[in-house]
Amino acid sequence: MRKVIFTFLFAALGIALTYAQQDPQFSMYMFNGQYINPAYVGSRGVLDMTGLYRYQWAGQNFEGSPQSMSIGLNTPFKKQQYAIGVYTGYDHIGFVDMYNLMGQFAYRINVKKSKISLGVQAGFYHYNNNKTSHTLFDPNDEIFAEENVLFTPNIGAGIHVYSDRYFVGASFPHLLNMNLSQKLQYAATNSDVNRQYRHFFATAGVVIGKETSTVKFKPTILLKYVQGLDKKIPDFDLNANFLFVDRFWLGAGVRTGGNRVGPYFSDIVGMFECLITQQLRVGYSYDYVLSDLSNYTHGSHEIMLGYSFGYQKKKFVNVRYGTYF
Repeated sequence: MRKVIFTFLFAALGIALTYAQQDPQFSMYMFNGQYINPAYVGSRGVLDMTGLYRYQWAGQNFEGSPQSMSIGLNTPFKKQQYAIGVYTGYDHIGFVDMYNLMGQFAYRINVKKSKISLGVQAGFYHYNNNKTSHTLFDPNDEIFAEENVLFTPNIGAGIHVYSDRYFVGASFPHLLNMNLSQKLQYAATNSDVNRQYRHFFATAGVVIGKETSTVKFKPTILLKYVQGLDKKIPDFDLNANFLFVDRFWLGAGVRTGGNRVGPYFSDIVGMFECLITQQLRVGYSYDYVLSDLSNYTHGSHEIMLGYSFGYQKKKFVNVRYGTYF
């Protein structure tokens, strides 16, 4: 059993010991959809850069607890019909480091006051098990007798329909279903565990309230499904945010699946975002664990930093940057 667990770690299948998602998860998905859906690129209307950092299961009781980081840069072309982006990510779990790099392209169609964006992406993942700095493995275990480095390709696609007041999207950001055991020559491992599975995401959100309202309400939802799950049901992130004077977001949410042991909901999430200027935005979220892991961890922390270039070329009527998403 121990070999299966550590093989799972070496494969870097997303968040450690979770059942829902192999790729890294972020609580503030509604503020940067680029890492979920390539069709999101260009949706802010200007050159935009967003960075996210997540430290999961903070505390001294988890050596090698998951840490994830992503940086996305995207921009529409001058005629606004096309958009391009690049996304890079880092995921650390146990003694495994995973890096990825994706190039993204979107074709946008204007429909009345909305846009339909069709996106594709292509890139690669780089796996590296750095056992020398950790004590999480048995040096006599044959499976981990050598250091291993692996490059794997990836392609993805998605659709993103949006306006200033709502968005609906669906994506397959991780389409290739690859057996890592065969590539790494781990004949003793279970290929059903040591595998990259296809991912499917669906997102939606809406802003409720008049344009002149001091407070607006923004509910969002993220559906996550990974092919190969024992339980053939998707997991969800459900969030409710309030926007004050078009400048401060404050909200909370719940997450299903994940590292739950007893309750149906695995985490309670609190978050905020603030527009420092028309260009600069910052955010923070905290996840409180509902499962038995709460006895060993102080929860998970996440920070977000975003910057929009060229806003002065747009004629915005208020402090926000032209879109609520």
